[in-house]
Amino acid sequence: GNKANIYCVNSGINQVSFLIEREMMLPKYLNGATFKRSEEKEALKISSKVTLNKDSRFLTVETEIENCVKDHRMRVLFPTDIDGENYFASQAFFAVNRKSGLNHETDTWTEPETLEQNMAGIIGKVSNTSTGIAIVSPYGIHEGSCDNDERSTLALTLFRAFDRVRLQKGAKESQLQQTLKFKYAIAPIAEGDCYGDLLKLQHYLADTDIAFAKTCKADEEALEKSYMSISNKNIVLSVFKCAEDNDGYILRVFNASDEPQTTVIETKMNIKEFVLCSLGEENKDVLNSNDGKIELDFDKWQIKTLRLRV
Repeated sequence: GNKANIYCVNSGINQVSFLIEREMMLPKYLNGATFKRSEEKEALKISSKVTLNKDSRFLTVETEIENCVKDHRMRVLFPTDIDGENYFASQAFFAVNRKSGLNHETDTWTEPETLEQNMAGIIGKVSNTSTGIAIVSPYGIHEGSCDNDERSTLALTLFRAFDRVRLQKGAKESQLQQTLKFKYAIAPIAEGDCYGDLLKLQHYLADTDIAFAKTCKADEEALEKSYMSISNKNIVLSVFKCAEDNDGYILRVFNASDEPQTTVIETKMNIKEFVLCSLGEENKDVLNSNDGKIELDFDKWQIKTLRLRV
């Protein structure tokens, strides 16, 4: 219900950005004795830059909040108008399907289920035609929900500011009286898109791409240099790093779908052998490979860790 000021801050052939500024007059704190919010109010300033790049399939939102108010929660609501009783949320190496709305069967429990649930930065809803929308955050946002209201509203919890942390005395940092910054993308889902596409978008937003410098004789040669490629978009890179015992490199990939998948991993590195490992990097079996290529079969949501010896 608060008015917003909207400015076009960038309008070029490759990018357009809008700045949305608003002030919300909120109760300044919660009275711990009466459990009522104060009559005294403070102006909470919220600034969001919304950017669309040329040929991009998603919007990027960067929000900055000067949090001067205590004892409150800040959410962003996304009415989806998508039918269906379920929504999905990311977990470690997995996407879980949940029912929208509250589970009232837990109302009599000591700790009833809440509308908000944990997630690993991705939440979305898909229609019966396999189209929909997802909200993708690279870091810092770990709670979301989907209501079963008329518009099937997705909600993203940006932060909670509260008086104390359980089992900690005198800690006031939980009120988050500071400048808070958030980043996420609003990503439409088209027919044929998969959960792996959203994970790759999350990696892109995190801006953690691996890059190495190498002297090349020509631009054409530089364009051909890549450490590896994965042929199946449902198979997602989790980590590529030096082995803990310095015996080669560790490559961890996983199947980000609920169906079996096959992929070919090709590397330009001079690999002597590929070794299947446990998550703890314990060697298991030497795998068959051909000139830097290896074919792997995955069960649904299966994780595989490889040691690359050079």
